[in-house]
Amino acid sequence: MPAPALTRSQRDRREAIVATTIERLASQEHGQIHMRDIADRSGVALATLYRYFASKELLFAHAVVAWGQAFVSTTKRRAGNAGTDEERMQQTFRRTIKAYERWPNFYRLIAALEITDDAEARQVFQLFSAHYQETLRTVLEHTDPDDAAVVAQVLLATLGTALRKWSVGEWETAQVYDHMNRAVALIFGQPRGIDREG
Repeated sequence: MPAPALTRSQRDRREAIVATTIERLASQEHGQIHMRDIADRSGVALATLYRYFASKELLFAHAVVAWGQAFVSTTKRRAGNAGTDEERMQQTFRRTIKAYERWPNFYRLIAALEITDDAEARQVFQLFSAHYQETLRTVLEHTDPDDAAVVAQVLLATLGTALRKWSVGEWETAQVYDHMNRAVALIFGQPRGIDREG
């Protein structure tokens, strides 16, 4: 049911369902959450929930987008306090890692949505990915826009690799922070040389 076609009460009900889903994801893996539980906690019938969201993957995709919108808006506002593009990018990634550290179930859900067979859920999820990439580009206020797009893509791929290592227990969170700090420093500086003396 497209959001613009909804009445005010229907929008409120839909938002309550998404909010309940986000709340459940704070404490449970997405695979452990059932649609009936979401319906019960949202105060709607299961059939009503499915009228708003045809699949669990679609509901989760909308939950990720809603969760990400608040994060993106705060990140943009706070990054504006930094003086350079490098500092803004460092701040953005620190906040990103902190968000996943606080909400680990969201990272695992995002990894699942990236490869879902549900075409509609994948299309909605792409909004989250697009918003985040746009955030990375916009914090680069003094970088050529074409270069900013490449920098955002490279660093986003680097973050993805680091978070995957963290999610399977291969890396501690401190290693993810350090890895991204060094990656951003390399993008805006140059690799450290090797002292071959002695």
